[in-house]
Amino acid sequence: MTEDTSRPVTILVADDHWVSRTGMRHLLRGLERDVTMREAASFGEALELVANTRPLDLVVLDLLMPDRDAFEGLSAIVSAAGACPVVVLSMIEDRRYAKRAIELGAIGYIPKTGDAEETLSAIRTVLAGNAYLPADLIGAAGEGETTEEVDSTQQRIAGLTRRQREVFMRLGTGQATGQIARELEITEFTVRGHIAAILRKLGLDNKTQAALLASEIMPE
Repeated sequence: MTEDTSRPVTILVADDHWVSRTGMRHLLRGLERDVTMREAASFGEALELVANTRPLDLVVLDLLMPDRDAFEGLSAIVSAAGACPVVVLSMIEDRRYAKRAIELGAIGYIPKTGDAEETLSAIRTVLAGNAYLPADLIGAAGEGETTEEVDSTQQRIAGLTRRQREVFMRLGTGQATGQIARELEITEFTVRGHIAAILRKLGLDNKTQAALLASEIMPE
């Protein structure tokens, strides 16, 4: 999916630090398009704005705000946002946090330590409907998985067709649907069909989870 940069967008930035919100306001000017930014300083304010802001194109959410547990708050925002994508922007560079955020429905996880261009690129990616997963944060294999869980995952992956595996592994490198279609010389509609089958066979909820899982099993 490609980004329609001619269309105005409304982005909600939820962060309890006003300095971070101000910095994001300046950063979003780099998108070079008509952007309306709404601000929230808590999960509660963010939920109210999500409910009352239409249209809303993206929620950029800090996990650490004082009025709710991080993942409880994220889950509530994702549920309230519906079709509007939610991306986490956090100082926590911990793969377990990123994985949990994706499991709860976030479309991406952006470390605050990234430079301006990296952050803008990530926001462009999610505005275009694609997942954003920083390679240096998610590339390592998962920790704490039991042998049974690993075997079960491997068995499900083995059940993918050759073409589904090709699509699956490309998701793990961060490729968007359009890029996969071009490389495999098939249509984007066909790629989306393969992704739907992959999610069903692997018991996953969304493309971002598939990309995260694929990145874990890719060879170094």
